[in-house]
Amino acid sequence: MDLPWTSHNPEFMSHFTQFVTQFLSRRNDTSTINKFGLTSNDMPTDSIFVEKCIDYAIDHGVRHLAIDTYCHPTPLRLPDGLFASHTLRALKVKQYTCSFAVPKPLIMPNLETLYLDSFEFKGGADNLYSFPKEPFSGFPNLEELTIHNCEVSGLIIRSARLRVLEISFQGPFFSREEKIEEISVPGLVSFRYKGYYSLICPKMDLPCLEDVYFDNFEHFEAPYTDDIKKKMPINLVRMLQQLGNANPTPFPYIKCLKLKRQRRYLNDPVMDTVSPTLMNYLTEGCAIGDSVVVKF
Repeated sequence: MDLPWTSHNPEFMSHFTQFVTQFLSRRNDTSTINKFGLTSNDMPTDSIFVEKCIDYAIDHGVRHLAIDTYCHPTPLRLPDGLFASHTLRALKVKQYTCSFAVPKPLIMPNLETLYLDSFEFKGGADNLYSFPKEPFSGFPNLEELTIHNCEVSGLIIRSARLRVLEISFQGPFFSREEKIEEISVPGLVSFRYKGYYSLICPKMDLPCLEDVYFDNFEHFEAPYTDDIKKKMPINLVRMLQQLGNANPTPFPYIKCLKLKRQRRYLNDPVMDTVSPTLMNYLTEGCAIGDSVVVKF
């Protein structure tokens, strides 16, 4: 069940909430809900209405819950029934400006999949709208975690059962460097990253990693600086080295490695040499050793 707000006219919001309320009241009250999604995007939405929708979904055994609502002027507070749910397995929530109050501590022992969009991890019980810096200890059964467009500086990711981790950033606001303090996930098998700058994490412990996807692209708007641009290649190589224990190795049967030297823009510098560190990473674990030919 997906209930999206599609109009750009805020005056119609009351009609949308009335429609949703009437629609839910006419459903068979004994039927369960597998997936429930409520979307109002950036249109101000009554938080009491959203809380009632969440309560309804929980009361009907929802397993996958997605909330994308800008609750204004009163922030959304997750109802108590959400934390006691024995059926909920996946939760997706998005933060708008002061629209979602994060409970502390946040404990959801049955949750397996979590998607966080536009949140901060600043810690402190007095910070109503952000998660603590080490927020996932209350999710003992969490297996899949997605962090999208979040302020990750200082974040600590520790999880015993997490198997899939995805971190992504979009938009010029995320074209600056931030450091995740620690990623220690002994059972992680898949790691995906996509963003405007090289991800930095001084402490990583991922001994079971099997699949790595890295999409690191440049962005030339403020606050992107020349200093960040200069550090991107070495930061990228360092991150790849930290992920280098992926099993199997990235290119175990490589015979020909071709590195293209070209400008993306007319005034861009051209790479004249290939870093030995980068070459070691690309050819590490290669089964055919000295027969690799590099075209540059």
